[in-house]
Amino acid sequence: MIAYFRSHFQALVSIGVRGASVIASFAVAYYIGHNFGPLANGQYALVAQTAIFCSTIAVGGMDLASVRYFSAAVAYKVPLAPASLLRALGYSLGAGFLIALLLFATQGLVKNVLFHGTLPPYGVLLIGAILIGRTGTRMTAAILRSQGEHLVAQCVDVLAIPTIVTGMLALGMLHGLQSVLYATLGAGWVVALFGLWRSLRFIGSQPDALNVPFSRLLRTSLPLWLTTIAMNIADWYSLATAAAALGVYEAGLFRVAFQIGTALSFSATGLYNVFTSQISAAIALEDYQRVARLTRSSTRLVILLLLPLVVGLFLAGGLLLGLIGPEFRAALVLLRIFLVGQLLTIAGGPAGLVLAMSGHEKLNLAISSTVTAGLLVLGPIAAHFFGLYGLAVATACVPVAGNLANIILVYRVVGINVLTGQWLGPRKTREPAEPIAAR
Repeated sequence: MIAYFRSHFQALVSIGVRGASVIASFAVAYYIGHNFGPLANGQYALVAQTAIFCSTIAVGGMDLASVRYFSAAVAYKVPLAPASLLRALGYSLGAGFLIALLLFATQGLVKNVLFHGTLPPYGVLLIGAILIGRTGTRMTAAILRSQGEHLVAQCVDVLAIPTIVTGMLALGMLHGLQSVLYATLGAGWVVALFGLWRSLRFIGSQPDALNVPFSRLLRTSLPLWLTTIAMNIADWYSLATAAAALGVYEAGLFRVAFQIGTALSFSATGLYNVFTSQISAAIALEDYQRVARLTRSSTRLVILLLLPLVVGLFLAGGLLLGLIGPEFRAALVLLRIFLVGQLLTIAGGPAGLVLAMSGHEKLNLAISSTVTAGLLVLGPIAAHFFGLYGLAVATACVPVAGNLANIILVYRVVGINVLTGQWLGPRKTREPAEPIAAR
């Protein structure tokens, strides 16, 4: 058993980092909710999550495309060409800036529809500025992950920002909702610049440097764009639906339950990110037996580590919610719904990532589009007829159906059984993977 965990040291560290980021994020939510109640918690969540989701739209699938192609530099033991890094980063930051301008141009609509007129001061400007910083952290984390810097990548992506804000709260440097928002903005920009500085160590101008044409990155990223949105839309869209259909106060309750309940899949994503670059490198070498073993290892490891947490939170969730404030105990049923849904989702392993990395972006896109459409349609309907509970069930169940489709297609098209780690050999229906890059 010790040897097993030692062989997966990076994955365990990744889960530890993700777990620490969850605790730090919860500390921020605790401070706001405990001192100012569900309304302020809903306001902060709407600003922060809208910015994060918009940064996801800006990045699209460019982060996954970068991991897929830039990982070849590690396999071939060569540096990245500077132009490759700048193309991917510049494209995403430019898209983020355009989205920020669009938000500012429609700020009246954002304030009235999403926030019911309760938008914090300079709220739209804060959303735009935070999303640009988050775009930078997301892309530099992807670049670092592609080069094997998993721990630093996880810190840049998820840990550093909430930890900095939590530290400032602990030191008494922040007072009130607005100051926490400003701290979130500043921390995001600082971490993005650090991620860029750290990424520059992997570039070089040598003749054999890995130069990935932008057309190849873009061609791969566009089908993954909806995939990425589908992977991240539940967090923002369910919160926005709760606010628009039921009110910002109710959104504050919903957000706390969602934040705790989905912490499991958030941690699982950190583990899968470690395996993603390894899977990509194995695909580059056409070693599908290793791909199958990696998917099995990641799936079993995440279930082994997270199942006890699911049981513990299911039983003791009421006590945890009560620590924030007595009014938050009303979110216990919501929390249990999310726990069950997330357990079913993570049990399917990284099937969607394997499908995308093995050259089947179109199939991945079809599944993700269906999941996204289902959530967009069912979420408001469920909220209208069944309130917060209906919205929670829709938010939890739709991704489970999408992950099941990914598992089936990985088995039928790639020939890999994600759960058993078996590769059945080349499949007639499998599309050949595109060459990694021209060096």
